[in-house]
Amino acid sequence: MQQQKWLTLGISAAIASVIASVILASNKPANIIAASALGALGGVFLTHSRTTQASRLERLTLANENLNQTLDRLEKILHENNQEIATLKDKIEQPKPKLITTATDPKIHKLEDLLHKNYTEIANLKQKIEQPQNSLLPTAKNVAILYDIENLLKGYNMPRNILKKISLREILETIQKSPLVDTIAIQQAYANWSDGRLRLLRTELNELGIQPMQIFGFSYEPIKNAADIQLVIDAIDLAYLRSKINIFVIVSGDGGFAALAKKLHEYGKTVIGCAYQNSTSKIFRSVCDDFIWIPDPEETAPETPPIVDRPEVKPKPTLSKNNGLDNLTNRLVSDIEPEEASLNDNFAAVIAKTKEILNWYANDQSSRSKLMSKGIYSSTFKEATKRILPNLNPLEIGFVKFIEYMQYVCKETELCVARIPPSDIVLVLRDSPQSDATILPDLDTREVHSLETYQVILATGSPLFRLASPLETLEVASWIIENPIEQKDIGEATAMVFQGLNETVSENAVKQTLLSFNSAGILQAESEDVSRSERKLSLQHEQYDSVDKILRDLRKAIQDKIERTLSSTQDEILNQILPAIAPSE
Repeated sequence: MQQQKWLTLGISAAIASVIASVILASNKPANIIAASALGALGGVFLTHSRTTQASRLERLTLANENLNQTLDRLEKILHENNQEIATLKDKIEQPKPKLITTATDPKIHKLEDLLHKNYTEIANLKQKIEQPQNSLLPTAKNVAILYDIENLLKGYNMPRNILKKISLREILETIQKSPLVDTIAIQQAYANWSDGRLRLLRTELNELGIQPMQIFGFSYEPIKNAADIQLVIDAIDLAYLRSKINIFVIVSGDGGFAALAKKLHEYGKTVIGCAYQNSTSKIFRSVCDDFIWIPDPEETAPETPPIVDRPEVKPKPTLSKNNGLDNLTNRLVSDIEPEEASLNDNFAAVIAKTKEILNWYANDQSSRSKLMSKGIYSSTFKEATKRILPNLNPLEIGFVKFIEYMQYVCKETELCVARIPPSDIVLVLRDSPQSDATILPDLDTREVHSLETYQVILATGSPLFRLASPLETLEVASWIIENPIEQKDIGEATAMVFQGLNETVSENAVKQTLLSFNSAGILQAESEDVSRSERKLSLQHEQYDSVDKILRDLRKAIQDKIERTLSSTQDEILNQILPAIAPSE
């Protein structure tokens, strides 16, 4: 790496010298200025381009093209200016009919004005050359999710049977499916958490890492928007104090947050709304960069007994609040027969069915019009694919993100995947993308067996395994063998082990390890009818009397879960998560 750096600097210096030498030979002031600028710019640009990440090659190519066009323009301007300067100098040197000073000679003024314009043009061109370079720098995508619980509950008079249908876990999972959401830095939920009716929601807070923000007075005081005010204050504080947080998800449909969204935009932040579709302010929705719809618990239709006297007729999908699909997707799912196979079951059939969806988009008149204008959003394509291919799991062919699967299936089709400002992922026609679209490259299949794939599989679905490092897992296992856990909920057990290890292992690592032990059956719960955070856990003494047995069974449990998705595992990858324990003699 050091050799590459010095080599790049050497080449940059050489380029600067050559350019300066060639142009300086003319001994003209404007050329001297241009030589300095061109040499410096050439060296800086080459040095920067050598260190740009490989994943940005396509954008770098575009930057190079812009640079070449800009330099051609600069060369043309300098050539024209040199000719005019030479002409002016010849006129100045001719015998003058009367004595005048250079300070009042209009020709000298014209020459000075021309040089000033030269300097200005060079400065402008330099700025334009640097802009594409700056756009290639990686940016952090930290996310803050702020939950307006009062808005989710539509006040505090929601019936208990409806309240039970609200799941913060499902809301969070829906948010994480958005292509705009990357790394979640902070989650805060605003409510009067002392209200007993919120007990069902409180149990999810610890599991999801959501920080409860206590707001008093909802039930007894006429001020209803206390949570809204605190949420706005915290959002502005985060935008000002934590510059790396650049995406704000506001879980609310309240129109009062439109002003917050506008202010966050002034700070250069992206704002995503998340709420029920039938109770969201149009003003708030219009100022958000994206909006995520979540199911309204009050609109869940009750189950009705089957009609015995009539033959069962499969209804044709139509646009309604029951299926929640837009017109385009409704027509698509009615035209294409679903495929129940998974990629592992019938790879060719699943890929062919996915490309059938792409062809439908390309051939449908309304859809093609969208492809030629703003594109079809990845969330729309994902929803349609989920309806046609309910068992599709891109992890089975090594794609951790659905967008990567899109880039794979678009290969050798007239559609491709693109990113449009601010950071939306869309399907567009390959031959006529939008002017501001950045085309993402087509992908081949990935290596299925990788550490990232294994970790995603373990952290998705049930049972959950969010494992700490192997050394931390060993520390926790060793401690509970010496100090068995008896009838403790996850909070009590975490605090006990954390303190017992003298805080040498982080509290979060202890908690995730104990939850993984529970998922593997090593720590068993007395009842499965309560939420996971309230279950009383105990170590099974009869079965687990050594650390080796705990680690061996934990590894077997995570191996089984991975194989349910990938059919097999590779020991060298699995050992990075939890090394194998040799069987005892």
